[in-house]
Amino acid sequence: MGSKKFLVWLFLFFFMVLTADAQMPGIPIPGRMPEIFGEYKMPDVGSYAEYKLTYPGEKAENIVKMSIVGKEKTIKGEELFWYEYQTENPKTGDVDIVKMLISGNPQKEGNIKRMVLKHNKDKAMELPAGMMQMINAPMDKEKKESSKKEEIENLGKETLDTPAGKLECTHLQYISEKKEISEIWQSVEIPFFGLVKSASKEMNMEIQKFGKDATSAIAEEPEELKIPGMEELKLPEIDSEKIEVPKIKQSTKIKKYLNN
Repeated sequence: MGSKKFLVWLFLFFFMVLTADAQMPGIPIPGRMPEIFGEYKMPDVGSYAEYKLTYPGEKAENIVKMSIVGKEKTIKGEELFWYEYQTENPKTGDVDIVKMLISGNPQKEGNIKRMVLKHNKDKAMELPAGMMQMINAPMDKEKKESSKKEEIENLGKETLDTPAGKLECTHLQYISEKKEISEIWQSVEIPFFGLVKSASKEMNMEIQKFGKDATSAIAEEPEELKIPGMEELKLPEIDSEKIEVPKIKQSTKIKKYLNN
């Protein structure tokens, strides 16, 4: 495979993931990971949770599956886990997979050590160190401060009848600083965030199934993604400490490459 068209798709995909606002999932973008409310708890290897995502006002839906498909240790003995986020469009049949080696909540900066992307039956590609530096870059101060201003109200216990069965839930209401309301139902039975159901103006999520027998959807060894201007940057040996990588100047090579 390894065609220029595929590399351009991967570069644009990466750019959209970096610049997309997780709170505004309007048009489903491959691999976009909307923010999930709740405390992240690392489940055992094999754990998974599958959701249906729908977008009010749009004729669009996605099936999303989160899984822990493996683990390994750093040179200092810290355990890292392979977290897989798979998005499927039921209408087109397109499947996009983002596989990440994480130390904690993948929504938090600095927790993603490696990342592999796969689109449909295309070859799996691993992002180079320069891109990982951008993914792990500190969050914009304004966004970080605004996220602290949301209000959370506990509305009590409820039993929900879901496609995954009846679940005893805690009903929470999140109110953002802009007074936008998100309704959340959580259960201790569901791995990762405990999320059973969520409803907001932009997106709804509901659990479809969950279990403990997940395996990776990426069978082959990934190739390293080559981006002009980043060839000299190699992924360092995994370490739990923050990896310092030289900053990359915006290269005209990339623009020229994309315009060819």
